[in-house]
Amino acid sequence: MKISRVISLTVQTAALLSISLWAAPSEEFGPQRPPTIHFEAPVHDFGEVSKGTIVRHDFLVENTGFSPLKIKEVKPNCGCTLADDWPKLLQPGESGIISIQVKTDNFRGPITKSVRVESNDPNKGVTLLHIKGNVWMPIEYPFSVPLKAQLSRDSIVSKAVKIINKSEDPLTLSGIRSTDPRFKADVKTLKHGREFELTITTVPPLQYGHNRANIILKTSNPEMSQLSIMTYVTVTPPVDVIPTYLRLNPGKLKKPLNKYVTVRNRTGGELKLSEAKVSINGVGITLITLDRGNSRPYYRYQLTFPAGYEAPEGLSAQFTFKTSDKEFPQFVIPIRAGIRRAPSLRSRPSTPSPGRARRPFPERNN
Repeated sequence: MKISRVISLTVQTAALLSISLWAAPSEEFGPQRPPTIHFEAPVHDFGEVSKGTIVRHDFLVENTGFSPLKIKEVKPNCGCTLADDWPKLLQPGESGIISIQVKTDNFRGPITKSVRVESNDPNKGVTLLHIKGNVWMPIEYPFSVPLKAQLSRDSIVSKAVKIINKSEDPLTLSGIRSTDPRFKADVKTLKHGREFELTITTVPPLQYGHNRANIILKTSNPEMSQLSIMTYVTVTPPVDVIPTYLRLNPGKLKKPLNKYVTVRNRTGGELKLSEAKVSINGVGITLITLDRGNSRPYYRYQLTFPAGYEAPEGLSAQFTFKTSDKEFPQFVIPIRAGIRRAPSLRSRPSTPSPGRARRPFPERNN
């Protein structure tokens, strides 16, 4: 009889304990009574608007769960999209508005912008809202016209693009000009008042590297009285080097350090290198030929800084060499030393955090 009562009490105690554990609240809410974030329409299509229009939309958000919903953050994906103040807390059954606006000044054609909403919904901590549509412009034209890269400063290269009038009134273009004399532009009418062809042409001599200009046109449309089209062409030099400077960390070297300078030959013939010098005593110089399987090999200088060398802060040295190319007879590669930084006062763990790999550090010279 006593044994039966003991067993009965034990079973009752276990049952009560299990019920109390099941019903114990979590940090924010009961395990089976969480908040639930719900958007009536997480995607909004604003249709078609003119360029420069500010698109505004109110997203309806509702807490369809059983505990208070905390909306922690509303974060647009770019600077053109803004979020007004939003409801930070919604009780079960309550709803609110998240107002979003998109500036279309810098867009045209189809666009889609997203907004990240973070909440304490355990099943959907992040919700993405989307605003999409088409930005209409009365005049359709390219914002930029890249020209094909060239190997000669005397190259003449052209490219034709179209300018299309999408408004009802006829369009006229005038006052065409280039902001750089190394480019010129001409306009030809394809369909009177409706369609035009713009041809951009380089005017030698060009400069090595990037050549850039804006082509400006005046229009008869009051909404877009001026068009600006960027154009550019890159002229690759016959000889160039990588990198354009060398950097050393301050401090004494524990072992020899190699630094490399690659010389690229695009002359179409043989390139001779000579008189390589470093303005630091004791640095070894080795020239390596990189066979590319043709008559224009690349070259690589290996600079070996000896063990024990100490690069002082504010180091200003240089590596120089001469070439057989008439346009680029000599190259000067600066050698600089970085600034020694004071140790951080913040304590850092000596071992990586669990589950995270330690990132490799760049090569150091000490």
